[in-house]
Amino acid sequence: MNKSHNVQPEKPLRLSVNHLLSHVFWIILAGTLLGLLLWVATMPQVVSALWPHSRGLVRISSQEDFWADQKPKAEEKAFIAYCVEIAKARNQHLFGDLKSKPRCIFLFKPQNITHFLYKAPVKIASTFYFGRPFIIFSMYKLTPDISSHEFCHAELYHRLGGSLKQPSLPQWFDEGLALQVDGRYTQAEQYYNLEHKNLPQPKELASAQDFYRNPDETHLRNHLLSYFWVKQWLKRHKQSGLNKLIQNIKKEQVNFDTLVLKNHSVGSHVTKPRKVKIL
Repeated sequence: MNKSHNVQPEKPLRLSVNHLLSHVFWIILAGTLLGLLLWVATMPQVVSALWPHSRGLVRISSQEDFWADQKPKAEEKAFIAYCVEIAKARNQHLFGDLKSKPRCIFLFKPQNITHFLYKAPVKIASTFYFGRPFIIFSMYKLTPDISSHEFCHAELYHRLGGSLKQPSLPQWFDEGLALQVDGRYTQAEQYYNLEHKNLPQPKELASAQDFYRNPDETHLRNHLLSYFWVKQWLKRHKQSGLNKLIQNIKKEQVNFDTLVLKNHSVGSHVTKPRKVKIL
């Protein structure tokens, strides 16, 4: 029997499978690279914060992960240290021992302020989370209140973190908590007592889009309200309740509004209106 005419079809089949896998690999690689390029194009401030040298930033502290777009003068560096010290003290009073170590970027040059803060509702400061918290400051707006506010966002995001995505929070609670260490909205209770009949409910200010809609008309109102709602909740639940709330959200994925608003523990405090001048 002549065995020279035996056919072995498995080789062409194996070649075609390998050829197909090669095509799939290159398609996936091309898609990944395209996605990366689109991400860089849509989130340039994140890229620059992750790789500060790419934007010409210089490190200004050997102990902290602090960067600036120019070398600060001695008095500017001292003021940064002062604002950070106040921020840490206030947030430690709110949270207990701090766990986050945010990368802070301090900007002097207008073009860098525009680059890093182009998505921020106001070009003062911004905090975002991408595997860790990042804080961007405009040096022209930096105060102890601003630094305290942003460090609170950073601490909260860190405690809720664990992924590359910024934790999802109702905007009113995110801002309201940060305002507890920010001294700019201390007349919130007087405002609420005067205006409570015509004010939105927390669920109406849950998204950033709703919270920052018509900023000229509602910016002050929404910040005063969020401060007041969270203040009332903290009066009842205190620091231990806050830390428990954070753990419940992180571990159990509970409905945030249901957890916070049950038994009307937020936004239910109404006292007899008083005539108070709001400055």
